[in-house]
Amino acid sequence: MATSSTTRGTFAVMLLGAALYLAGVVSIALYPKFAHRTYISENALMPGSAYIDFGDAEYRQALSISADLANTDQQAASTERLMSGLGLETRIHRFPLPAQLAASTGSRFGETVYAIVRAPRASGTEAIVLSSFFNSGNDSANASGVSGAGLTVSLFSHFLTRRWLAKDLILVLADCRLGDLGVKSWLDAYHGQNIAGSSAVQRGGLIQAAIHVDLRRASQFDRFVIRTEGANGQLPNLDLVNTMHRLVVREGVREANVVLSSADALPYPSFVPDPLVSLFNFLLNQARGVPTGAHGAFTRHRFVAITASNYNCGRWTLAADAHHRPFS
Repeated sequence: MATSSTTRGTFAVMLLGAALYLAGVVSIALYPKFAHRTYISENALMPGSAYIDFGDAEYRQALSISADLANTDQQAASTERLMSGLGLETRIHRFPLPAQLAASTGSRFGETVYAIVRAPRASGTEAIVLSSFFNSGNDSANASGVSGAGLTVSLFSHFLTRRWLAKDLILVLADCRLGDLGVKSWLDAYHGQNIAGSSAVQRGGLIQAAIHVDLRRASQFDRFVIRTEGANGQLPNLDLVNTMHRLVVREGVREANVVLSSADALPYPSFVPDPLVSLFNFLLNQARGVPTGAHGAFTRHRFVAITASNYNCGRWTLAADAHHRPFS
């Protein structure tokens, strides 16, 4: 009798545990649909309230720079010459490579190109960093459109004549063959942590935030992805993520096409909704503890940083006026 009662009690506990487990899975699956929209706590950001003067001429310049970079030997020296020709204060940071990378690249040293646009009306105590790759293994030989390097170089050329800058702007273009090592070595040198054989770098203000722009050259792409996961689960301030999200949507990208977290961590069946794919991939990336983009080099220094990237699946066309339509 006692054994039968114990068996029924054990079964009831197991049934309750299974029910609670299932309820937890269902609640997580429903979270993207019923979660409250987040907000921006820093009122000074006011995304969408400014007028954008990055127009047709600047967009055509970004296309031209992207093509020029693709048609060069895609080395740091040629990238530095192109940027200097646009009037940017450009330099090259050289650093020694580990033996394995040196063997695969055929060079003992890696090179990172960087430029600084100094705020004309500020003390130069703070800075914001944009980074990208001056070469890209993701682009095909006949690719067209704006690359990450082309867009960021065009932006910095545009900022040269703007008197309203309140912070120094730093552009860092690394070698994509080295992953985030180029950005990491530049950051170490920027903070006086030079390793033997590494060159010194020019300094700007104290870095406040960073955005890594990883765009494949394509006029069509499937998603605009905001990658947030850093090393060991580090995440950026939510204000930066929300600001990026709101500005992208405001510029003409459908909200359903803006994906948070890495959407290519694992393949999922087509019937799984995109918000669930983002949620599951976010949980998976957090468990891995590995950065999902080159912004991970900045999070190691505890800077607020994200990676903005896209997909080239041909399901969504980025209209030209969506790039540079002024805010109303």
